[in-house]
This record gives sequence, structure tokens and C-alpha cells, in this order.
Amino acid sequence: MYTESIETESALCAELISNHSTDMTDGEIKVVRKCPKCAEGTIITKCNIESDDGNKCWSFHHYCDSCGEIFVPSRIRSDIFFHTPFSTKRCLSTPFGEIKVKINGNETDFRYRTDCYEHQGKTIPVDIIDIDVSQLKIGDTIFCGFDSLTFEYADSDENSEILFCGNEKLLLGFSAYDPDEYYDDYHCFLCEDCGLDDSFEYRIKSEPCLLDEKQYYKSKIITLAVAWVNIADYKDADDADTALFLALTLFVG
Repeated sequence: MYTESIETESALCAELISNHSTDMTDGEIKVVRKCPKCAEGTIITKCNIESDDGNKCWSFHHYCDSCGEIFVPSRIRSDIFFHTPFSTKRCLSTPFGEIKVKINGNETDFRYRTDCYEHQGKTIPVDIIDIDVSQLKIGDTIFCGFDSLTFEYADSDENSEILFCGNEKLLLGFSAYDPDEYYDDYHCFLCEDCGLDDSFEYRIKSEPCLLDEKQYYKSKIITLAVAWVNIADYKDADDADTALFLALTLFVG
């Protein structure tokens, strides 16, 4: 880590990413902040623009103009992730049953943490499951879900799959990380099943030891999240659905 705490490291990462703008021109630079490594130079963000079949592609590089340290947001996020405290669980209770993790059919412990999302003045608690697959082998299977629960409908974004179910009072969302094709080479796992049945299922497609999780922490970590809300707290069920979608994609996608 470059700084003294998770909070300041997170702020550094957010500050770097906030300088990514398609309004910048090729070669344009922005001054970010004083370098936390050498405490003498300044972190510079430089924009590079390439053209691919007429389409512009932006990339951004962050470096210190004194010590030359290169700051990569994904690597900083890895440091944040691997220094964040977590507990372990064997199962996670929800109003609709228990969520369990199984490796090759055998129940196993998983990393567990909590967070929350603020939406229209309401706080949504989110339970987050992180499955460490760094020690698995090609062909191993990972199950995460309920023993018996049929979801009613599904939704998704670029890197998340979300299943929903509910009753007259509650709406529950269960989300799983599903890397898109662009990031496929950065992961050792593949999401194979995310239908409306009771679970998400993954398979190890390449040797985890060949990937460097310090460069991209999600390469060997499968993240899922679950949250539920009282429908009565929202304008209607669609409003509750929107709130859950935003909360779950924030922590998984």
C-alpha cells in the first residue's frame, strides 16, 4: 500500500480514476496530487488516444514526475482488497433461506463482509460473499446459492448477473460477478449457469497460479452479493427493484 490506511488508499484510487475523461486530448496531462511514495514529486495523469477502425480508444497512465513510480488503479484496488479485514461463514441466512458455497459438491467456508448503499435517503445493507479460488484446479466447480429457491426474473449489466424473488412484503436480489469477454483472459473461472434456479455455478477454466491477483484482484476471487428491501419503503415494486439493482451492481460488477 502507498498510504497508511484503507480509507486513504481508497481515496487515492478514486482520485486517480476521477481524472479519466474522454474530454482530454491525446498527450494531455493533469496534475493529480503529491506522490505518496517519495513525498517529493507529483502524480501526473497522461491521456493517450488511439484509433481503431475510426473509433477512438482512450487510455490513462499515472506516474510520479520525480521517482517515476507508476500508479495502476487496478493494482491499488488489489491492495485495498487484500488488506481489508473479513470474516468467514459456512452459510448466510436470508428471509428466503440459506446461501451456501460448494466446491465440487462439498460445502465450504467463504469470505464474508458487509457494506451498504444509500438510495433516495434509504440505506440498503448488502451482504457480500468472496470465494477464493486460487487453490483450485482446471475443471473444479463452484456452486453458490440456495438449496431450493426459484427466482422470478433476472437482470444484468456488463459484469453482473442478478436474480430476483419476493413476496408481498420483501424483494430480494442475488447478484454474481460475470466477467465480460474483454476481461476473459484476466480470470481463471467461467460463469456457467445463472438461470432462474437456485444458484450461480462456475467452473475453473485455467490454472489460477498463472494469473497475478495483485494486478487484478478479481482474477481469483468470485464475488456475489445479496440484499433485500421492504417494498413498502418504496414507491412501488419497480422502484424497489431499481434500488436493489444499483446496490448489487456496485459491489459485484
